[in-house]
Amino acid sequence: MGRKLQSPNDFQQLINMLPKEEKLSMSTIKRLWQYVPNKYKTREETLNILSKVLKYKNWQDYCTQHANLLDSDFLTGINTQRDIPMNTMLILKWAPNRQCLIKKTECDRFIVVESLNSKLQVGDEFYTAWLEKGKPLIATQFTRNNQLQPDYIAGRTNGLTSITICEFSENS
Repeated sequence: MGRKLQSPNDFQQLINMLPKEEKLSMSTIKRLWQYVPNKYKTREETLNILSKVLKYKNWQDYCTQHANLLDSDFLTGINTQRDIPMNTMLILKWAPNRQCLIKKTECDRFIVVESLNSKLQVGDEFYTAWLEKGKPLIATQFTRNNQLQPDYIAGRTNGLTSITICEFSENS
Protein backbone atom coordinates (compact mmCIF):
# COMPACT_ATOMS: atom_id res chain seq x y z
CA MET A 1 0.00 0.00 0.00
CA GLY A 2 3.06 2.23 0.09
CA ARG A 3 2.69 3.15 3.76
CA LYS A 4 2.53 1.64 7.21
CA LEU A 5 -0.82 0.13 8.16
CA GLN A 6 -1.92 1.83 11.39
CA SER A 7 -5.70 1.70 11.70
CA PRO A 8 -8.60 -0.71 11.14
CA ASN A 9 -9.50 1.35 8.06
CA ASP A 10 -6.01 0.72 6.60
CA PHE A 11 -6.49 -3.02 7.04
CA GLN A 12 -9.92 -2.87 5.43
CA GLN A 13 -8.42 -1.06 2.43
CA LEU A 14 -5.86 -3.85 2.09
CA ILE A 15 -8.58 -6.51 2.26
CA ASN A 16 -10.49 -4.65 -0.46
CA MET A 17 -7.41 -4.89 -2.71
CA LEU A 18 -7.44 -8.69 -2.55
CA PRO A 19 -9.14 -10.68 -5.33
CA LYS A 20 -12.73 -11.47 -4.32
CA GLU A 21 -12.11 -15.23 -4.54
CA GLU A 22 -9.15 -14.97 -2.15
CA LYS A 23 -10.33 -12.85 0.75
CA LEU A 24 -8.56 -12.95 4.08
CA SER A 25 -10.19 -12.09 7.36
CA MET A 26 -9.54 -8.81 9.11
CA SER A 27 -8.16 -10.70 12.13
CA THR A 28 -5.70 -12.63 9.92
CA ILE A 29 -4.41 -9.42 8.34
CA LYS A 30 -4.11 -7.67 11.70
CA ARG A 31 -2.18 -10.61 13.17
CA LEU A 32 0.12 -10.80 10.17
CA TRP A 33 0.99 -7.10 10.49
CA GLN A 34 1.33 -7.54 14.26
CA TYR A 35 -1.38 -4.96 14.86
CA VAL A 36 -2.82 -7.38 17.41
CA PRO A 37 -0.93 -10.05 19.38
CA ASN A 38 -0.15 -13.11 17.31
CA LYS A 39 0.45 -16.53 18.81
CA TYR A 40 -0.26 -18.37 15.55
CA LYS A 41 2.05 -19.29 12.70
CA THR A 42 0.99 -17.68 9.43
CA ARG A 43 -0.16 -20.28 6.93
CA GLU A 44 1.64 -20.48 3.62
CA GLU A 45 -1.73 -20.16 1.84
CA THR A 46 -2.12 -16.71 3.41
CA LEU A 47 1.34 -15.69 2.25
CA ASN A 48 0.58 -17.04 -1.23
CA ILE A 49 -2.51 -14.82 -1.48
CA LEU A 50 -0.60 -11.71 -0.44
CA SER A 51 2.28 -12.55 -2.79
CA LYS A 52 -0.15 -12.81 -5.72
CA VAL A 53 -1.46 -9.31 -4.96
CA LEU A 54 2.14 -8.13 -5.38
CA LYS A 55 2.26 -9.88 -8.79
CA TYR A 56 4.35 -12.88 -7.68
CA LYS A 57 3.34 -16.48 -8.46
CA ASN A 58 3.33 -17.46 -4.79
CA TRP A 59 5.18 -16.98 -1.52
CA GLN A 60 8.20 -19.00 -2.65
CA ASP A 61 8.49 -16.87 -5.81
CA TYR A 62 8.35 -13.73 -3.65
CA CYS A 63 11.11 -15.09 -1.39
CA THR A 64 13.27 -16.11 -4.32
CA GLN A 65 12.92 -12.73 -6.02
CA HIS A 66 13.76 -10.84 -2.83
CA ALA A 67 16.73 -13.09 -2.08
CA ASN A 68 18.04 -12.38 -5.60
CA LEU A 69 17.66 -8.63 -5.02
CA LEU A 70 20.13 -8.79 -2.15
CA ASP A 71 22.90 -9.74 -4.57
CA SER A 72 22.04 -6.93 -6.98
CA ASP A 73 24.11 -3.76 -7.24
CA PHE A 74 20.83 -1.88 -7.72
CA LEU A 75 19.59 -2.53 -4.20
CA THR A 76 20.16 0.52 -2.04
CA GLY A 77 18.89 -0.94 1.20
CA ILE A 78 16.42 -3.13 3.00
CA ASN A 79 13.57 -1.80 5.07
CA THR A 80 13.51 -4.48 7.76
CA GLN A 81 9.85 -3.94 8.62
CA ARG A 82 8.61 -4.15 5.04
CA ASP A 83 11.13 -6.38 3.26
CA ILE A 84 12.09 -9.02 5.81
CA PRO A 85 9.39 -11.52 6.87
CA MET A 86 9.32 -12.85 10.43
CA ASN A 87 11.58 -15.88 11.07
CA THR A 88 13.90 -14.92 8.22
CA MET A 89 17.57 -15.66 8.87
CA LEU A 90 20.26 -13.24 7.67
CA ILE A 91 24.03 -13.46 7.62
CA LEU A 92 25.69 -10.08 8.14
CA LYS A 93 29.42 -9.58 7.57
CA TRP A 94 31.67 -6.61 8.24
CA ALA A 95 35.41 -5.89 8.47
CA PRO A 96 37.81 -7.11 9.47
CA ASN A 97 36.37 -10.65 9.69
CA ARG A 98 33.16 -10.35 11.65
CA GLN A 99 30.04 -12.35 10.94
CA CYS A 100 26.67 -12.73 12.59
CA LEU A 101 23.64 -14.90 11.90
CA ILE A 102 20.46 -13.14 13.00
CA LYS A 103 16.78 -14.09 12.91
CA LYS A 104 13.85 -11.70 12.65
CA THR A 105 11.42 -12.25 15.50
CA GLU A 106 8.15 -10.69 16.55
CA CYS A 107 7.77 -6.92 16.69
CA ASP A 108 10.43 -6.38 13.99
CA ARG A 109 13.25 -7.37 16.33
CA PHE A 110 16.27 -9.54 15.58
CA ILE A 111 17.98 -12.13 17.74
CA VAL A 112 21.60 -13.21 17.34
CA VAL A 113 21.73 -16.93 16.52
CA GLU A 114 25.48 -17.21 15.84
CA SER A 115 28.36 -14.77 16.17
CA LEU A 116 31.92 -14.98 14.87
CA ASN A 117 34.63 -12.50 15.92
CA SER A 118 31.98 -9.99 17.02
CA LYS A 119 31.02 -8.35 20.29
CA LEU A 120 27.46 -9.50 19.58
CA GLN A 121 26.58 -12.63 21.54
CA VAL A 122 24.13 -15.45 20.91
CA GLY A 123 20.80 -14.40 22.40
CA ASP A 124 21.35 -10.65 22.05
CA GLU A 125 18.22 -8.92 20.72
CA PHE A 126 17.83 -5.61 18.95
CA TYR A 127 15.78 -3.53 16.55
CA THR A 128 17.08 -2.10 13.29
CA ALA A 129 14.98 -0.32 10.69
CA TRP A 130 17.41 -0.48 7.77
CA LEU A 131 20.15 -2.74 6.41
CA GLU A 132 22.39 -1.59 3.58
CA LYS A 133 25.68 -2.86 2.19
CA GLY A 134 28.38 -0.29 2.87
CA LYS A 135 26.43 1.25 5.77
CA PRO A 136 26.79 0.32 9.45
CA LEU A 137 24.24 -1.83 11.26
CA ILE A 138 22.63 0.35 13.90
CA ALA A 139 21.14 -1.89 16.58
CA THR A 140 18.79 -0.01 18.91
CA GLN A 141 16.66 -1.20 21.82
CA PHE A 142 19.55 -3.61 22.37
CA THR A 143 19.10 -6.20 25.12
CA ARG A 144 21.44 -8.83 26.51
CA ASN A 145 20.09 -11.28 29.09
CA ASN A 146 16.85 -9.24 29.11
CA GLN A 147 18.80 -6.17 30.26
CA LEU A 148 18.67 -3.01 28.15
CA GLN A 149 22.12 -2.06 26.83
CA PRO A 150 23.47 0.95 24.95
CA ASP A 151 22.82 0.93 21.20
CA TYR A 152 25.33 -1.09 19.17
CA ILE A 153 26.93 -0.20 15.83
CA ALA A 154 28.52 -2.92 13.67
CA GLY A 155 30.74 -1.92 10.76
CA ARG A 156 31.11 1.63 12.03
CA THR A 157 33.99 2.48 9.67
CA ASN A 158 33.22 0.67 6.40
CA GLY A 159 29.70 -0.59 6.94
CA LEU A 160 28.35 -4.07 6.24
CA THR A 161 30.29 -5.93 3.56
CA SER A 162 27.64 -8.57 2.96
CA ILE A 163 23.94 -9.16 3.65
CA THR A 164 22.67 -12.63 2.80
CA ILE A 165 19.24 -14.10 3.33
CA CYS A 166 19.96 -17.70 4.20
CA GLU A 167 16.51 -19.03 5.10
CA PHE A 168 12.88 -18.15 4.75
CA SER A 169 10.74 -20.15 7.10
CA GLU A 170 7.77 -21.65 5.28
CA ASN A 171 5.73 -21.24 8.47
CA SER A 172 6.52 -17.56 9.00
